[in-house]
Amino acid sequence: MTTPTTRREHDLIGDRDVPAEGYWGVHTARALENFPITGTAISAYPHLVRALASVKGAAALANAELGLLDAAVKAPPPPTSALGKVVLVPMTGMAATA
Repeated sequence: MTTPTTRREHDLIGDRDVPAEGYWGVHTARALENFPITGTAISAYPHLVRALASVKGAAALANAELGLLDAAVKAPPPPTSALGKVVLVPMTGMAATA
């Protein structure tokens, strides 16, 4: 049941409530349940999070230049305050595999 502190997300497995303020969704919620490998969130390594975000951003820009994305990526990088909200463990590589 959705509450003021959660939002409802949907994937092929079904519906799931996730934290409303989270920068992540249903796939990450399932990965947290299915892969509790180290118990240490990747946010404990902010330099790694920034590096992964830079690589993902560069890949998105390259794909936009090649016309492989619907629109150019114009979103700024997440604020530094968002780094602590990355919840996956480093061993998953932020793949959000459910």
